[in-house]
Amino acid sequence: MPAVTNLGVDKFPALTRLDLSSMPVLREWVTVLTVDDEEGRRERVPIFPRLTGLWLKECPQLRPEPCLPPSVLIMIISRTSSENLSLILERATPLGDGNAAISHQPPPDKGLQDLVINECQQLTCLPESLRSLTSLPCLAIDDCKDLERIEDWLGELTELRSLWIVKCSSLHYLPAHKMTALQELRIRDCPLLFAADGRFVDTSVDHIKNVEVDRR
Repeated sequence: MPAVTNLGVDKFPALTRLDLSSMPVLREWVTVLTVDDEEGRRERVPIFPRLTGLWLKECPQLRPEPCLPPSVLIMIISRTSSENLSLILERATPLGDGNAAISHQPPPDKGLQDLVINECQQLTCLPESLRSLTSLPCLAIDDCKDLERIEDWLGELTELRSLWIVKCSSLHYLPAHKMTALQELRIRDCPLLFAADGRFVDTSVDHIKNVEVDRR
């Protein structure tokens, strides 16, 4: 559906997985409706109350309005611009209070659990909006060939337990020593993170329980 510019506001109460792929002009995706309850109070109602899996591929203009469905646990973002990636991650956090109550919010121990960033070219560093995902436990970065560094602030994500980085050929800085809560680190095919003799350049990984690094 390459010509679709917006998605309707029909409710999908049973939908658990949604793939949006190859939609270059898709801009508006309404995820929450504002309605009046029986007592006349304004209430925000999620259109996708059971959606847990979301794959966004080649949707470079997508703007979730006003936020991503708060029930989403697993999200894959593939082949988008750094600007669009930043916006999507900014809207991955639940809505604030505002004037309307939000119904059917997930339990406080939920929220996004697994984030995969895949094939996002011209992405030289992770977007600042990722810092707001303070409860994210799993992050994977795959085939982002222009990614040069992982910022020190990734260590502020104190719930981050697992980090996978694969096929990021320009990556030369990874502050593993800052990620004190990390329990699993997987690095593969990131040649600039290794010395000429094949040794992994960051030796400060003793605090990480499971470490697997492979130059190729």
